[in-house]
Amino acid sequence: MNKSALKSAGMASKYPDADVLMPKPDGSLDLGEISQEAGAAANVAAGPIRLPYGIPEHWGFGLQHVQAKPDRVRAIQKLGFPNVQVFICDVASNWTHIVEGKDGKPLLVWQKGGYDLTIVVTWKETYWSVTTALPYRVAQGTLLYKKGEK
Repeated sequence: MNKSALKSAGMASKYPDADVLMPKPDGSLDLGEISQEAGAAANVAAGPIRLPYGIPEHWGFGLQHVQAKPDRVRAIQKLGFPNVQVFICDVASNWTHIVEGKDGKPLLVWQKGGYDLTIVVTWKETYWSVTTALPYRVAQGTLLYKKGEK
């Protein structure tokens, strides 16, 4: 087992709700999607984007991971978002770019107000799971896809 699998296995009892998906206000679990066109252009799977409740640890993921970072929460609120969940939902539904991050994971980027509002996603067999969210000034990585360009 690798280090990440060991952490996950050891944390299952500590965080039993980690994989519970957080709905949008309308009750839908799909916050947005990577379309067939975008997926083909970026060489990633097409599918819905979903937000797990997550784990608040440094190596964690999901809503709890982002909420456990006070500086990030303040930065998100300073940009006018009432909370982390609204930020993630808005980026997931409005992203304009797919960028390959330094660890190879796709970053979904929404350019708004001089920022690259970003969510990092991981493929989970049938959907994209939000790992973390960041309000970057400029997202770093290789541009894989930009909506409106072929």
